[in-house]
Amino acid sequence: MQRLFASIVCFSLCAVMATAGAGKGGLKIEGSWTATGGSFGGKKVPDEIIAKVMLAISFKDGKYTASTMGKEDEAGTYTIDAKKKPAQIDLLPTSGKDKEKPQLGLIKIDGDLMTFAAAKNGDKDRPKDFEGGTGISVIVLKRGK
Repeated sequence: MQRLFASIVCFSLCAVMATAGAGKGGLKIEGSWTATGGSFGGKKVPDEIIAKVMLAISFKDGKYTASTMGKEDEAGTYTIDAKKKPAQIDLLPTSGKDKEKPQLGLIKIDGDLMTFAAAKNGDKDRPKDFEGGTGISVIVLKRGK
C-alpha cells in the first residue's frame, strides 16, 4: 500500500513539474522565439527573406509581442486550448496595424521548435492543419536561449 501511495505521489509531482513554467493551456510557450522558416499560401518563404525580416515573438503571462527587424510591430493577448488536437491559439492584437482583429491558429511545440499556423487577422476560419494553403501562414520558430 505504501508503494502504491508513493507511486501516486511521484506521478502527481511529475505531472506538476512537467507543466511548471508552461504557458496558458499547459504548453511551454512562454519565452522568446525567432522564426527559422515558413510558408504563406502553401509556398515556402525563401530563407534569405526569413533571415532579413528577423521575426521574433515573445510570450509571457497571456501577453505577446511580435517584432520584425528589431522593431515591435504588434502586441496583444493570447489564449491556448491545449485540449484540442492540435492545440488552438487565439491572438488578439491590442496594438499594430491589425489592432482588435483576432487571429485564429494552431500551435505545436516539439522541444525548442514551435510550429504556428494561422489565418489572416480577422478571418473567422481557423486552419485545419499545418500544411498551409490559401490565406494561411505557417511559421517555424526556435526558442531563444
